[in-house]
Amino acid sequence: MIPAMNEYRVTSPFGWRPSPLNGNREFHTGIDLVKTHQAPINAFVAGEDIHAKEGVAGSGFGGYGIVVAIRDPETGHLHCYAHLDSVAVKVGDKVKHGQMIVRQGSTGQSTGSHLHYEIRKSSSPQYGWIADREKNCFEPVKYLDDYFAKAQNNSNPVDKPVNKQADEKTKEALKVLQSEQVIQSPAYWLENAFEGGTVRGDYAALIIQKMPKKLATSVPETPNPEQPKPKPEPEPEKPVKQPKSWVEIEKITQAASVHVDVGGGGTGILLKGGLLLTAKHVSKGRESVRIKTNSRDWYTAVMISEHPGVEKDAVVLALYRIEKTPTCLPYLPVTTEPIVSGKKLLTVGAEYTEWIVKTSEVVNISVPKEPWEFDCSIPAKSGFSGGAAVNEYGEVAGILSNTVSVGIQRGSVRESVPGCEAVNLIHPAVVEWLKRYI
Repeated sequence: MIPAMNEYRVTSPFGWRPSPLNGNREFHTGIDLVKTHQAPINAFVAGEDIHAKEGVAGSGFGGYGIVVAIRDPETGHLHCYAHLDSVAVKVGDKVKHGQMIVRQGSTGQSTGSHLHYEIRKSSSPQYGWIADREKNCFEPVKYLDDYFAKAQNNSNPVDKPVNKQADEKTKEALKVLQSEQVIQSPAYWLENAFEGGTVRGDYAALIIQKMPKKLATSVPETPNPEQPKPKPEPEPEKPVKQPKSWVEIEKITQAASVHVDVGGGGTGILLKGGLLLTAKHVSKGRESVRIKTNSRDWYTAVMISEHPGVEKDAVVLALYRIEKTPTCLPYLPVTTEPIVSGKKLLTVGAEYTEWIVKTSEVVNISVPKEPWEFDCSIPAKSGFSGGAAVNEYGEVAGILSNTVSVGIQRGSVRESVPGCEAVNLIHPAVVEWLKRYI
């Protein structure tokens, strides 16, 4: 095994194995390597980055989570780094061997934080993916051992030419160049510029470039009088958002809320670009789900990503993309406004046959153990899970995740009422995840 792989622990080798997701026998097209979660990972080989994002279904990287794919320009083989937490390179970058490119993660169809490293025989179409998985890829350890053994055998050391002593006239000329501030010192130039008794071309070019600036007779220019700086134009004021009527908010929320038809079912909300946001326990980790809109149309949605969580804690969000998205599909924007206690919210529970509207208010802007969630006094039930909590601007402020009892103040009396917890969509841990796709 190459030295770079000695930093890792191998958790699943290349070849046939039981699937960690369902136990079925499958061919593992790469090798699973583990350091620690979010540990930096360096490129095993050099090449050009041709993919650096979440792999979507049908692309050749469906279920692989966040993937960086580096193509070796000499062989055309594709080196794939999958299930990543984050990337440090972008498409088009020329990646060097040993360069830090990604961090270990657990995105996509993954049972824990690791690096899936795979070497595909080609880079197109679909990034070299083929249905016959045994013929799709190389065995990574053997490939890299052969790769670096060949590179070492082909490397020929080049001896640096021995400098020859410059004559006295050359030394005098170098002193003149130093006095005119064209070079640093004769000793430096004698040590570095002379190879085989001649001046290297790049050093000669530097002298030619600098000499006219130092030795030519220059006529001082008359400075132009300073012109008054134009006053900066005032930036246009941003339009102030206006709250909508709650009748209008109820109408648009019902239109954009969908029933997720998985087991007991639940609710989801449509976002711009044919995206569907719901709770993990509603979609149950399915690669694709069927959804029903308020207009009674059925669609299939394919998973893009589940939130990787914060350290060991889950953030129960799942994001899907609707196949063959119609242009007329309704959606709601995601809020940029902070969650404030006492603010009114509206939600819709998309049951199989009816869309139920509930309203109430924010109680606590964060939950102590899970600060990316907030409490509200919406008396939701299990079918509301994954539904949107919508603010006075008709924007999605949260996703309902769990039914709980919450404490509200009625005059001087505090009492417990049925309510729910919702994932706060402007919490940094959620914003960072969502901005990759929205």
